[in-house]
Amino acid sequence: MTKPASRFTAAPLRRRRRALSHHPSCIGIPRVNISKHLAVLVSFGLLQRTYGNLCRIPACYLVPGQRALDFGAVLLRLDRLDAK
Repeated sequence: MTKPASRFTAAPLRRRRRALSHHPSCIGIPRVNISKHLAVLVSFGLLQRTYGNLCRIPACYLVPGQRALDFGAVLLRLDRLDAK
């Protein structure tokens, strides 16, 4: 059985940039699922594809000086990802 999405932590992703082929081994999610989720986020404009097919968060959502994303009605703080 796969891990529930609520138990997913981004800690393994923060270490360094990785190609999509490396993510399944590090977080236990199938490559197809990751690819589909990234495609949806790109289609909604929440991610941008860059050189080498890497994804990044558009600068318009970044909050200067904070580990947060501002989506207008929602402010997503990323400083407590590993808090229990």
